[in-house]
Amino acid sequence: MAFVRELAVSEHLIVLATIHQPSTRIYLGFDRVMLLSEGRVAFSGRADAAVAHFEGLGHALPPLTNPADWLLDLVNADFADAAAVARLLDAWAAARRDEALDGGAAGVDDEWGVEPTLAKQLVPQLRRQAWLLSRDVLLWVRACCFLVGNLYFAVVYIKARDRRQDQILSRMWLNVWYVAVPSMVTCLLVFALNFESRLVRTEAANGMVSPTAYLVARSLLEIPIVVVFTLFALGIPAFAVAKYHAEDNRFLTTSFVWLCQAYCWDAYAAAAAVAFESPLIGVAVFIGCWFSGFLYGGFLIPIEDIVWPLRALHSVWKPTTGSGRPKQP
Repeated sequence: MAFVRELAVSEHLIVLATIHQPSTRIYLGFDRVMLLSEGRVAFSGRADAAVAHFEGLGHALPPLTNPADWLLDLVNADFADAAAVARLLDAWAAARRDEALDGGAAGVDDEWGVEPTLAKQLVPQLRRQAWLLSRDVLLWVRACCFLVGNLYFAVVYIKARDRRQDQILSRMWLNVWYVAVPSMVTCLLVFALNFESRLVRTEAANGMVSPTAYLVARSLLEIPIVVVFTLFALGIPAFAVAKYHAEDNRFLTTSFVWLCQAYCWDAYAAAAAVAFESPLIGVAVFIGCWFSGFLYGGFLIPIEDIVWPLRALHSVWKPTTGSGRPKQP
């Protein structure tokens, strides 16, 4: 138990143990204890405060007695009178009601059984998500894919650096690939978030975490991550190799537009991960959405050539006017 306590302190863990009749040294080594009897709480709070609680109810700890054994004898109906145990349980329930009005008592927990608020959960969730993201290898894999993939296309379309009329089509496709490859790689996120969503659902069902706190914490931490992805995807490939204009705030505006679309794809990957129990189905749906974004984007086929009702999908992917085949003068 000394090793378990040392491990909990060094690794910032919470250890929950169910134990029967521990020694005095082990019992006093716990930070907090909860005594249960017939499914009801007889005491919850600091281990050293349990004796004082029951002494206040007229039960004194005999000299040279293990407090854990004594407490077990008090609250266990198999060892004590059932009516006496019931009175102890009722006394605890009544004390809890009174303490809720008086602001609590020293050594007694006021958190057990109380649903934590969003404000109380947000900071721990931010710490937890930051710790998980710092150990997530997938983030570095995606960042490297963004850099290497877009750099590859920048080299393939190296002639598009020359701002000539015959390079307009090549430069347009270079822009397309700068968005296409990173957004496609984002499908890997479906696998990671599918597993994480199962853990969060279990914790939420057990009342351990609020889904809102989790979503807010992850969203706040995901924004700076997407900013880093933007620098990987456009910094060297677009502005250094492809010679995109960086003056007149064009670096900021171009990066902001790319960041917004990348964040949208991340959000869609998260939705696909949560919506389907199988991550393979979530990836399939994500890829279908990815292909639809190009098909109904307006640059592969004129919108006027798409029959209804499929033409309505253009409004989902490109809700702007004036796209399609240009009108004849």
